[in-house]
Amino acid sequence: MGPLVLPTCGLTLAGTNKQLTASAGGLANALSSLFTVNPAAGTKLVIQTQPSSTASAGAIFPTQPAVRIEDQFGNRVTTDNSTVVTSTRNTGTAALQGTTSVTVSNGLASFSDLSYNKAETITMISAAAVWLERPRPMSSVNAAAASKLVILTSPSVTATAGAVFVQQPQIRVEDQYGNLRTSDNSTVVPPPAPAAQAYSKAPDRYGQRRRSQLQQF
Repeated sequence: MGPLVLPTCGLTLAGTNKQLTASAGGLANALSSLFTVNPAAGTKLVIQTQPSSTASAGAIFPTQPAVRIEDQFGNRVTTDNSTVVTSTRNTGTAALQGTTSVTVSNGLASFSDLSYNKAETITMISAAAVWLERPRPMSSVNAAAASKLVILTSPSVTATAGAVFVQQPQIRVEDQYGNLRTSDNSTVVPPPAPAAQAYSKAPDRYGQRRRSQLQQF
């Protein structure tokens, strides 16, 4: 009887120091020499590290995403050091900030400075060549620290002295990116004061001067 040939023998899990064991009833086992199984060609992008589930507008996400290239068997393609992976905003209304395109190292694309300036819930997605990663779980971007007051509704353009304005002013607290500070329930905003007061003096027809008060709201 000649050597036994196994025509379909193979492994799908990549790695080093692999070894096969041959066994049969009543016979001593035989061990192969150590060998390495390399990953197959890349076929897909897979998220390895999810970005932070919450973040502040304008601030780098505390946890940055990492995306890996895998073959059809789920092995990371560690031989790939040239593919460029680009992350973009999938759902949401503003643009993702930071270095959005990185080159993989040993099959892994590690982002380092991604951020988002608008307070809203977003998802991100990565693409490289013909591969497209599934959208990642949603991240909630909250408004940054308060930096300014903005008049949302101006008071009436005309009013009567001593009477309540027909249209009352509304003022919102915003961060430096124009996001409403929806979490702010403690800031006290006093009623708006006249923006400017001026007094003009002009001779009347009797040669006297009279004073009129001008107020701009």
